[in-house]
Amino acid sequence: MKNFAGILRGLRLDAGHKTPRRFFLAQGGRAFFGCTYRNYANIEYGRSLPSPALMEKIAAALRLISDDARARPLLSAYLRALLGGTSLFDHILRALGRGPHPAADRWSPMRRALEDNVRSRAFSLTRDQTDAVAGSIEGHWAFGVLIHDGGRWTAKRLAQVTGLRADRLRRVLARLTKLGLFERDSEGGYHCRHHGKDFHLAKGGMSQARLDALRRHFVEAGEKHGGTKVSRFLCLRASERELQAYLPQIFEASFKELGLLSTDEKSEDTAFFHVEAVYRKILPF
Repeated sequence: MKNFAGILRGLRLDAGHKTPRRFFLAQGGRAFFGCTYRNYANIEYGRSLPSPALMEKIAAALRLISDDARARPLLSAYLRALLGGTSLFDHILRALGRGPHPAADRWSPMRRALEDNVRSRAFSLTRDQTDAVAGSIEGHWAFGVLIHDGGRWTAKRLAQVTGLRADRLRRVLARLTKLGLFERDSEGGYHCRHHGKDFHLAKGGMSQARLDALRRHFVEAGEKHGGTKVSRFLCLRASERELQAYLPQIFEASFKELGLLSTDEKSEDTAFFHVEAVYRKILPF
């Protein structure tokens, strides 16, 4: 039980919650977990084990549902504590870990490859770089085009492709070069020094106002090329706290898999696509 509690505390700290109480309240408290703070604290201090239902809530709050690598130590410790460390625990692990499991065998190599790919390509932007990229439509497109193409780009060529003003693009290219993202050759062509990486905005990302402006721009640009290509939606009645706990994991996993389709080479049907995951509260009920 102590081992389980220790692993749980470590995962909670890794998730950015300094105390059990902050973690408990950040998820919605009793309304989400279905227990009092005292009940939860007893689990973290190794005095009791969570029920299976509460264990599922904890896993969701820590975003472990779609992350087998992070979930495995906690779930193994939970089962061991639940079964009292008997030989039955070892038997269960052997039975679940061996033998033909087509679904797991099919997906685990893909998951490992996906995780390795994401880790090797990750590149975090500084706050200044993020502000330059997210501060204008020109910044977005200059950055977006150069990180997806290994060629040399002038402001004039970029203007021809995007339909934006060359003078504004020229200023953006110069700024991103000064910030260390681009390099300029003797003929005025620019390329991205970190071409091919998976870029992440600095903590805090972009402002909601800039995000809304960019989304409007995407919609307007999309209307020129056939509008929305695919649309799927679902209306459901659910707990908002539970949706907020589960949806980020689902969205993140889906976007990581979509990232594998990204290409740096132009072909007859390549284009920039805007893929967005959204959920809205439309009626309290």
